[in-house]
Amino acid sequence: PHHCRRSQTPSTNSGTVTITRGFRHWKPRFDPAMAGCLRGRGTHGSLHTMQPNPRISYTLVALQFAALGMLALTGPVLARTPVGLALELAALALGLWALWSMRRGLPNITPDVRPTATLVRAGPYRWIRHPMYTMLIGAGAALVLNQPTALRWAVWALLVGVLLVKIRYEERLLSAHFPDYPAYQQTSKRLIPFIY
Repeated sequence: PHHCRRSQTPSTNSGTVTITRGFRHWKPRFDPAMAGCLRGRGTHGSLHTMQPNPRISYTLVALQFAALGMLALTGPVLARTPVGLALELAALALGLWALWSMRRGLPNITPDVRPTATLVRAGPYRWIRHPMYTMLIGAGAALVLNQPTALRWAVWALLVGVLLVKIRYEERLLSAHFPDYPAYQQTSKRLIPFIY
């Protein structure tokens, strides 16, 4: 963009010129606008817009469902201990609450942002930005606690890691799509209210 172009010839308006031992040195003046351009965002807009990468999106989704499927195949899908059952029901209730809050639009299993998407701040989204991922982590933990093994804990850890990567990738896309998303990030947490 035109506001990020700089003349090839230094001038006294854009910096200072000093002479040391017969050599002429030019020290550029700090320009906040140009600093923004170097970061990829200037004062009048961005140099580039974050675009979804289908390979990344579908790889993350595949790993997510592979981990969930492994948890389902290596133990009961309904927790049998009181603590595990309470955690699983709480996670499912959170998921249903999130779906109800998104009732005007269909949920998207990929991190890509639909062109017609709207930013939801109602329901659990008032406190956490990814309640559906909180549901998956909580429900998965309940299943592992019901029948804990080293393999199931490893699979649950993989699920958590994949979702954290997916969240970071998704939030970059959301920030590029919704101009007010950074402000929303300042008033909410990712997964756990008031904590993270």
